[in-house]
Amino acid sequence: MRLSVRGGAADRGMSAVEVAILAPVIVLFLLFLVGLGRLVEARGQVDAAARDAARAATVQRDAGSALQAAERVAATDLSVPRGDGDRGWCDGQPSVSMTGDYAPGGVISVEVSCSVRLDGLGWIGFDPRRTISAEASASLDTFRRVG
Repeated sequence: MRLSVRGGAADRGMSAVEVAILAPVIVLFLLFLVGLGRLVEARGQVDAAARDAARAATVQRDAGSALQAAERVAATDLSVPRGDGDRGWCDGQPSVSMTGDYAPGGVISVEVSCSVRLDGLGWIGFDPRRTISAEASASLDTFRRVG
């Protein structure tokens, strides 16, 4: 049995045309994945800052100094360089709020909000500035003296 190959001269150059059409689509898809990766990394940084801020707030003696400690720790965590020559994750200072019962055995929650810059990714559909918020909770020691 003999197999014949069809097409011949009419199919010549089709693979070059397919590559020319698909290459920009693949490049745009890869750039979109890079943008998503930057968003995920920024979200992780803000989550970590909220967790660290909540923990720092629980070791203070009163609610006022707890909020100051949470703000200081969140600002420090989010000022770590991103690796692209920039100074930090937030565009300005992060916003920190604290709620809960600051009493022995109480639980406090710290919310950190940060306006993240995604410079260079606006042309593929990403908003150049995006506000990311994260919340973390921590409990105060039951046998601890506060106040």
